[in-house]
Amino acid sequence: MAVAGQSFIKSSLERIGQECPRRNSQVQKKVEAILKVFADLVPKTHDSTRSLFPYKDSINIKDDKGVLCSRVNSQWNTLANLLVEILVCACEAKLHVLFEVSLDCFQKLVTYEFLHRDTPDFANQGKPLMELVTKTILAGLSFTDGKEGEAVSLQMVKALTASVSLVEGPLLIQSIEAVMKIYVTGSPINSSMAEGMLSHTMDVVFSRPDWNDSEKKPKKSTEDVKERDPPQSLVDVKETSGSEKKTDSKKENKRKRRTER
Repeated sequence: MAVAGQSFIKSSLERIGQECPRRNSQVQKKVEAILKVFADLVPKTHDSTRSLFPYKDSINIKDDKGVLCSRVNSQWNTLANLLVEILVCACEAKLHVLFEVSLDCFQKLVTYEFLHRDTPDFANQGKPLMELVTKTILAGLSFTDGKEGEAVSLQMVKALTASVSLVEGPLLIQSIEAVMKIYVTGSPINSSMAEGMLSHTMDVVFSRPDWNDSEKKPKKSTEDVKERDPPQSLVDVKETSGSEKKTDSKKENKRKRRTER
């Protein structure tokens, strides 16, 4: 994982802290707390030897109870939940600027592998965190109108394009519907981006293993079934041939009787 990805996410968080209204003091406090964590993640110099790889390198981070996480997976899962919590709170402020920055940060989290398909949502046990992320991204559809909404639409398409490989089922369908709406009603730039996302989605969906398995196992045709039917046994063949001979002898006897008469 390059330092660039961590730097992009850090800059997005800093902008959220700046643009967030003063009444949302909780978001600002959470941003300040997570930036302290990123102080250890992102080196002050551009020394590539200090770049950290998500879910591979160990980081110092505490859970919600203030206890240091020991396992590497739990460390990065905790960081992912903290980041998503901040972005969701920022989107709940219902400001175009915060929505735009948050959607851009969602896209960075997926692109730079801070989020995975199996990243758990600590607030909703048993559910993947990507469900909350996708629902939050889709909520931005109500902020896509007007000139201010064009930037939100663009970031929304980018975020859904990055996350389309991590969702399935109803969320995938809703994502496609949202992009279709942007494709129809958006600006020329956003429409072209939405068109690219739709083609990318088709490539991702039809390249999944379940589709490939169905292609490798075609349905049997009636001709194949007939050709593969097991042959009759010798007993059956003898019985059918014997019955055919009996019918032929009966016909010959009838003919002889007619000629005698």
